Amino acid sequence: MSLQHSHSQVDAAYEPTLWAKVFHSVPHVNITFHGVDPRFNPSNELYLESLGIIASVPAAWLITTLVVLLIYLCTRCCDTKSSKKRKSRPMRCCLSFFSLVTCAALAVGFLGNHVLHNGVEQFERATGNINLIVDRSQKMAKRYNNVFNNDITKNLHRLYDGPFQRDIRYVHEFNIRTFNREYCVLHESLGW
Repeated sequence: MSLQHSHSQVDAAYEPTLWAKVFHSVPHVNITFHGVDPRFNPSNELYLESLGIIASVPAAWLITTLVVLLIYLCTRCCDTKSSKKRKSRPMRCCLSFFSLVTCAALAVGFLGNHVLHNGVEQFERATGNINLIVDRSQKMAKRYNNVFNNDITKNLHRLYDGPFQRDIRYVHEFNIRTFNREYCVLHESLGW
């Protein structure tokens, strides 16, 4: 048994799965049923719209099937022409209960969708405000930096050249005298 794999991912090209091929072969259309380019492009609004339409087809089929089933069961429940006498009150109550539960579930779903949409919009506005604050702060910092570099630096140079100017020659002579004095003190303390 070999410790090395004979199959390398570098050698094999990407092959989409069967489901990807099937779903990609579905015609992409927008809301007006005009064809849309089926190539993957999540930044294109028309492509995203066509994906939403494709995704809504199974949901529409499910809702249609449930409505037909509800109508059929209600007609069977309310059928009074049946030859045998049976008590249909429990069945009617059960169907009424489940139809109310289904309507309530749909209402809660729509409410949740609405709340989520509002939350996403508020989050988007908040991040936009944060972006504006950061941009304003950067502009203010740049302006303060320019003021410091241009105005304050010029004023500091004017002060340095004016009242706080020292004669460099005197400072240099003072440093030489101080160095000579310290050298003499050191020389005498060592006894050379």
